Amino acid sequence: KAFHPFGLAICSNEKTKDFEFIFNCIQIGLKKINKDLLKPTALICDAADAIKNGFKNVFGNSYNQIMCWAHMKRNVENLISHINDKDIAKEILEDIEMLQLSNSTIIFKLVSTLFMKKWKLHNKQTDQSILDFLNYFDNEWLKSNAGWYEGLQLYVPTSNIVNNWSIERDTSSINVKLFVTEPTISLKLWTLSYQWAKSTKDITCVPNDSSKKYYIPARDLQSITQANLDKYKNKKWTTFNQFKKSFDIWCIELENDSDWKKFKCNCPAFLKNYLCKHVVGMAIRLKYCKPPAAAKTVPIGEKRKRGRPTKAKPALLLQ
Repeated sequence: KAFHPFGLAICSNEKTKDFEFIFNCIQIGLKKINKDLLKPTALICDAADAIKNGFKNVFGNSYNQIMCWAHMKRNVENLISHINDKDIAKEILEDIEMLQLSNSTIIFKLVSTLFMKKWKLHNKQTDQSILDFLNYFDNEWLKSNAGWYEGLQLYVPTSNIVNNWSIERDTSSINVKLFVTEPTISLKLWTLSYQWAKSTKDITCVPNDSSKKYYIPARDLQSITQANLDKYKNKKWTTFNQFKKSFDIWCIELENDSDWKKFKCNCPAFLKNYLCKHVVGMAIRLKYCKPPAAAKTVPIGEKRKRGRPTKAKPALLLQ
């Protein structure tokens, strides 16, 4: 999961026509090398209207506009610092961070409504600084630029445009530069996964015709009650705090007869890296894979120290 730059544009005016020219140059370049024209499904940018309008003029409207989360968060932090009660400001920011983890558009719309409801009801003293922030947040980040949550476009890109355009990655080339299609499992992740697999968590498996779903207690929780599992599945929250409670459960889905590396988990780590300790740990539990010996050298409950592990123990010194 990484960016692969294929062009650079320096723009001084940053008007719609400038961005339209930039995006159109991509299509012109593809025509010249006899490649298929770009049909993007997403635009990642800040809230500048000029970028969005220039993009639409070239590529049409069939795409998702994804806001950079770091850019959005910086803007929110600047405005939230004006709230008089700093404890309230901190809690609001934490709730926004939870809101960002919404893994679908339906959930985001529901939960954003619950977020606004929570803080408008909470603000019984009618603190104007809180009201000002809520109005700003609603107008700017819920109505105008709402594409900053994880679930807007999961598991993208779905096609490898770099592989199609790059001479270095042409499979017919002698010295072809292979494109990695799955994330690499680091020793740190192997260690975390092995320790997680050895935990005593009670995992609930719910099979159906095409896949199996494994429901996992999050953090230090050891089990999931049936009542909490039913609430989690239904996703019928009536308060924002109920939504936050849903993060007590993670869900791993495995399609029947598929490779374990195609497990999908809804935890934040997986949404960002396409791999997590739950996926690898579940594969270890189900005996789909074996961790390297080095992953077992760290005592259960301890973290691996930074740096490369020693490959051989020092010889015994005799006095």
